[in-house]
Amino acid sequence: ESYFRNEYVIETVDGDYYHQDYLDEHGIVELEDGDYASEEDCVRTPSGGYLLRRRVANDRSYVIINDCAYESDEVFYCNASEKYFPHDPYECVEVNGKTYYADYAPETTEQE
Repeated sequence: ESYFRNEYVIETVDGDYYHQDYLDEHGIVELEDGDYASEEDCVRTPSGGYLLRRRVANDRSYVIINDCAYESDEVFYCNASEKYFPHDPYECVEVNGKTYYADYAPETTEQE
């Protein structure tokens, strides 16, 4: 067992302790709220930060797309593909009161 001075030690959300100089070696990342966790237990945010996956998995204010956690107001649901897309860079269109990613939107006929 190794012992370090407390000022150099961080505790993860799982109760494990690591020396601050060796976090990268152990895959430990700092979360956006200042806690620390294993990168394997996290999802990225569009800004490049980390959130703990189990904290956002059932939180309706987030949507996880391709292992990235978006706030729910940053995404839209495509009724054709039945998937969520981030507003940036995808274009959302509305047809007959339903939202679609522009590439999947149904064709409409203009009536004059």
